[in-house]
Amino acid sequence: MPMNVKLIIYEKTQFEGWAKEFSENIDTVAALFRNEDFQGIGSIRVIGGIWAAYEKEGYKGQQYLLEEGDYKDEHSWGGASGVLMSFRFLQADFLESTVTLFEQNEESGKVFDVINEEIPDLEEAGFGLETRSIHVKSGV
Repeated sequence: MPMNVKLIIYEKTQFEGWAKEFSENIDTVAALFRNEDFQGIGSIRVIGGIWAAYEKEGYKGQQYLLEEGDYKDEHSWGGASGVLMSFRFLQADFLESTVTLFEQNEESGKVFDVINEEIPDLEEAGFGLETRSIHVKSGV
C-alpha cells in the first residue's frame, strides 16, 4: 500500500509496551513524549508505504529504509543502536524512476543517468567504483 502510509512504533522489542501510530512525517520523535520517559524505539511495524528512518532529529544522520513489514528489534532494520529520532514517508512514482549519479560531491566529474532500469553493477555499466553524490529525480 505505497500511498496509504501508516507506521506504528513500539516501546519494546517484539511489539510490546506502548505503541504510537502515525500517518505523517515525524521530525522529532522525542517531542511526542514531552511528559513521558522516552527511552527509544524497540520495534516498528510498517503498515503502508515506504519510510525513511533517521538516527537524528530533523531527518539527519544514519538513514534506514523501511518497507511494509515488521521490524521486531534494531537488528531487523539494520541499526547499530535502537535510537531512531525522525521518520518520513517517501512519496514517489513507482512506475517512472530517474536518478543521476555523480562521481564528486559537488556534482562535477563523471555523471551517470539511470532511467527505468536496474543496474546490478555500476562498474560494468561504465560508471566506476565510487559514487559521491546522487540526485533522485523521480521514483524510489
